[in-house]
Amino acid sequence: MARELIAHFDKEQETRVLTQDECAIHSQFKLMSLGLASLARTIARQRARLRFLREGDANTRFFHLQACHRSRKNIIPAILHDGA
Repeated sequence: MARELIAHFDKEQETRVLTQDECAIHSQFKLMSLGLASLARTIARQRARLRFLREGDANTRFFHLQACHRSRKNIIPAILHDGA
């Protein structure tokens, strides 16, 4: 509803100058709308982060498999000195 009133005031402002009361109401609704939009973005970001943490990173298993393979491959089984 606040967005509808903001749009109405914006449309009215194109044809005439708003009164002080109308400007105050417009500013108040605009601030509320921006605050709610910011809150919605924050909630969406937190939900995405929780979902990411809950599901885990898809590349983590792959990374650990590669790291384990590399560590097994980098072992030196024996060192020969002067042929013995």
